[in-house]
Amino acid sequence: MRPSFGQRLHPYRRPLTWLFHGCLVTLAYFGAYELRFEFAIPPVELRRFFTTLPFLVGLRPASFYFFGLFRDYWRHVSLRELANVILAVTLGSVAFVGLLYATAHFRGMSRAVLVLDWLLAIFLVGGFRFGIRITGELQALRGPEAPPGKRTFIIGAGEAGEQLLRQLLHEPRHSLRVVGLIDDDPDTQGRSLHGVRVLGGTVALRHLAAAHRVQLLVIAVPSATRAELRRIVEQCVEVKLPFQILPRLEDVLAQRAEIGELREVQLDDLLGREPVAIRLDEVERDLAGKTILITGGGGSIGSELARKVARFRPRRIVLLDRAENTLYFVAVELHRAHPDIELLPVIANITNPKRMAAVFRTYQPTYVYHAAAYKHVPLCEANVCEAAWNNILGTLRLAEAAARHGVAKFVLISTDKAVNPTSVLGATKRVAERVVLELPYLAAADTDFRAVRFGNVLGSDGSVLPLFRQQLAAGGP
Repeated sequence: MRPSFGQRLHPYRRPLTWLFHGCLVTLAYFGAYELRFEFAIPPVELRRFFTTLPFLVGLRPASFYFFGLFRDYWRHVSLRELANVILAVTLGSVAFVGLLYATAHFRGMSRAVLVLDWLLAIFLVGGFRFGIRITGELQALRGPEAPPGKRTFIIGAGEAGEQLLRQLLHEPRHSLRVVGLIDDDPDTQGRSLHGVRVLGGTVALRHLAAAHRVQLLVIAVPSATRAELRRIVEQCVEVKLPFQILPRLEDVLAQRAEIGELREVQLDDLLGREPVAIRLDEVERDLAGKTILITGGGGSIGSELARKVARFRPRRIVLLDRAENTLYFVAVELHRAHPDIELLPVIANITNPKRMAAVFRTYQPTYVYHAAAYKHVPLCEANVCEAAWNNILGTLRLAEAAARHGVAKFVLISTDKAVNPTSVLGATKRVAERVVLELPYLAAADTDFRAVRFGNVLGSDGSVLPLFRQQLAAGGP
């Protein structure tokens, strides 16, 4: 296949770029003389033009190179590149005037020519770049018609919404067809962005979506607070249409996501507070080189605790659970991720005091994180005895073994349902808290007993939040 004309010129791109800009500089300088002398340049001024032209042709392209104008993508030029053009032309003009002074050519030089040359150079160099961009965009618009995509509303007519819309308009093979913008700012409503109108606010979303036969909603407000985002999501849920979201601003800045990358709404997007920052250096000093026992190690909370603890280089992690299948897979995962840590999966029942004594005697843990519990509220209500036996008696047996074998710290993973409990789960966890914190013979031990209450843990088994996710996906409340 024969290379195209542009491909044949590609090896000579750099000298051709310098030559082209030299021609633009010459044209601007000559145009300045023509305008100054009303297209009748006197012979003395014409001689001055030819004498001083080599100075300008040498200086100004060099200033263009210094400001990186030869590296720009002309089809994607923006106001930032225009600012660089202005700076480069200005620097070249200042250097040109200085050289004229140094070579005694400044006397008799028309100041109007210098000003007109500065203006024309900006117009030609910047205008040519924007002309290339406009030509490319017109060709994209006149190109082959893209197959019709999903009729889409973009919620948010700010910077992120504008970038997403521009990206979709420039990519003819995308699967979205933006038919309108939604924004709660009254100043934007009724205006157009890249030819797409801002139709109204989220209050009228249901009516507008029906009127325009919308199939998808895209939330493009990455700087919104979680409270603002929850309000927008509630409006989207009421419309009963699928919706997606752009990544949060902090994810974009941290390069964990790109501005045009659509995703489903995540549970942590809707949290009622910002995530809490943890002093990880203090955690590492506390856990490094220790033996850590985690009960319920095969469960969602226990396994995640193990993953987090493993990051801080403990000497040994003992995962204790009576569910062999989940325990096995968690142990395999952690061993692959942290082969330098001794990882010991132990199948045991925390209500068996002899087995607990054997575990503590064998592995001699420094810290114990007690996450083993029955926690499904409806199942605990239907199986009161088993819930009490496991959550209360199992905690007592484990705490006694910890105190007897000199464990330094014992942390009970409790629940917010233990506050003024109204369920069997809450009541059993509340009693378990009193066991580890208030039993006299445990309080007299050298072990530091503590309890921490979790709320609904994102992605954990037994949490109500996965149910909320399913309801969102189904268009429910």
